[in-house]
Amino acid sequence: MRVFEKTTKKPSDIKGSMCAWRGCDASYQGRELPKGWVYLFTYWAARPAERFDKIKPQHVRRDGVLCPEHVRVLESQLADLGRLLGDFPAAGEA
Repeated sequence: MRVFEKTTKKPSDIKGSMCAWRGCDASYQGRELPKGWVYLFTYWAARPAERFDKIKPQHVRRDGVLCPEHVRVLESQLADLGRLLGDFPAAGEA
């Protein structure tokens, strides 16, 4: 049997992390995310959140990081939506 504990931490309390990919043991130390790693944050909302601090904690599905290898694997599985990084719609247009 496995026991899991769900906790919420302030960003200032985090000093490193492991890749969220099941079975991966890649990790980093320090407060800054190394180059090539990405944040993986998913949540449910009826409409896109304009401010992440307004997302209710119970609606957050995943909040973690992916190592460069698993960033490539995930990206290879996602559809190209025709947008470049940073090319996001204005607030209320998503």
